[in-house]
Amino acid sequence: MITGDVGYTMLFGSVIRAALRGMPLRAMASLLDSPTYALIARAEFKSLKDLKGRTVGIANFGGTDEVIARLLFKSQGIDADRELKFIAVGTDRARLAALKEGLVDVAIITPPGDTMGRQWDLMCSPGRTSISVFPLSVSAPISKH
Repeated sequence: MITGDVGYTMLFGSVIRAALRGMPLRAMASLLDSPTYALIARAEFKSLKDLKGRTVGIANFGGTDEVIARLLFKSQGIDADRELKFIAVGTDRARLAALKEGLVDVAIITPPGDTMGRQWDLMCSPGRTSISVFPLSVSAPISKH
């Protein structure tokens, strides 16, 4: 986008980063009004509150999945900075593998990873994320004016 090779993007994070760097963007539409992430944990954990003091697998630090995980835990009264440990594991498949091998206690996953987790008898947060914090996908063309 910065070089002008791309005329628009649909990734919300890219839109925000580009706007913060001074790119002349204009949001045209929001395609998803909330994130589609799910928290998946080993079956021994029955609720998010059971995960206090545990390790959370994320893709990378500062990514949307980490932000959403922190907000989900905060919505349940868990202070992610004090009561959880986050480690960057990589892709959804890598996070599921880390969960299955016991390297992490919980992971934040996008579809269809949540379905795979259920097939492996892992505990999934109910439905998709129940918090609506920002749109996940927007159409944002570069504004020439």
